[in-house]
Amino acid sequence: MQLEGGRCCVGGPEGEPVNITADFEAVSPFAEVTQMRTMEQCRTADEMIHVNWEPFMSTKVFQFTPPVSNWFSFTISVQFRDARGNLSAVYCDEIGVEGMPVTRIP
Repeated sequence: MQLEGGRCCVGGPEGEPVNITADFEAVSPFAEVTQMRTMEQCRTADEMIHVNWEPFMSTKVFQFTPPVSNWFSFTISVQFRDARGNLSAVYCDEIGVEGMPVTRIP
């Protein structure tokens, strides 16, 4: 998994959603990878068991809204499952998000 192509950071106006694109790749020696589940923050396998499975996709867009002008860290966890039910480890990636002041034009 890689957020924003491996860039260090993204940004946007405070209070406005910032789109963060995640790219996923997964293979299994046993069967085709057919499902994945994602969750914000870096989670353990035990924490991921409560997350619903969704079809595997190579790209997914997440949104983060910086509440104030400051730097934040946005982290995603992902786990994959193949067609035979085999689970991958949980993988995490993070990216810096800068909330920028909104400039008002009088």
